[in-house]
Amino acid sequence: MLKWVISISLIIILLIFLIYKNESKFSSCIYDPKTNISYVYVDTKNIIKNIQDSLNKQDNVYYINNGTLYYNNKLIKKLLGCSKEHIQFMNKKYNVQLLS
Repeated sequence: MLKWVISISLIIILLIFLIYKNESKFSSCIYDPKTNISYVYVDTKNIIKNIQDSLNKQDNVYYINNGTLYYNNKLIKKLLGCSKEHIQFMNKKYNVQLLS
């Protein structure tokens, strides 16, 4: 009986991990109201929304400095400006679609 409980628990944990890991990613332009510049970013819908909300609030949870995205003062990545060419490049590089 204990083996079944352990097996079922492991399967549930594995399924949760796979669902979380395979969450769809998209490209989107995020807008920095401080500099009036938009940048292409690739991630899940939820993360993109969190970044944009933080930038809009200017709460410094997420912020952009010299074209680099930071989260709680930790460097996340260098960003490309939002242009048709950069969006196409990022979509191809990460095999994603533009968030609509």
